[in-house]
Amino acid sequence: MVAVMNPNAAVSHPTTAAVACGLDDWPLHAQAQIVGLATPATDEQAHTLLRLLEVGFLPGECVRLTACGLPGRDPLAVRVGQSTFALRRHEAALIRVAPPAVTLAPAHHKVPGSSAHGQDGAVAAVAGGGA
Repeated sequence: MVAVMNPNAAVSHPTTAAVACGLDDWPLHAQAQIVGLATPATDEQAHTLLRLLEVGFLPGECVRLTACGLPGRDPLAVRVGQSTFALRRHEAALIRVAPPAVTLAPAHHKVPGSSAHGQDGAVAAVAGGGA
């Protein structure tokens, strides 16, 4: 028995479920974010989902369809992370995607009276996460 993630567990915003669709229906060259995986109906689909998870098709990852075959858009070339995979439409249909979540770059909050420059004009180093 293969345990597969609940497709609704990765949905972080209620409106995401309304716009989610299978990766096989996503427009070419448009970025998407994986919001979940379909519930497998067969052992073959469960095996396919496990394989997709193992190679990086995880909820929260951004993906992009980079090319598709003719006729019928099969297979699909899909970019996830730094890798590109060829997926059949029935495999891509198991991956639920939505428009990427908007994430804002960290704002640089300036404390009144402070500066990133020391008294001698040198820029102070900012250590991320300590040490």
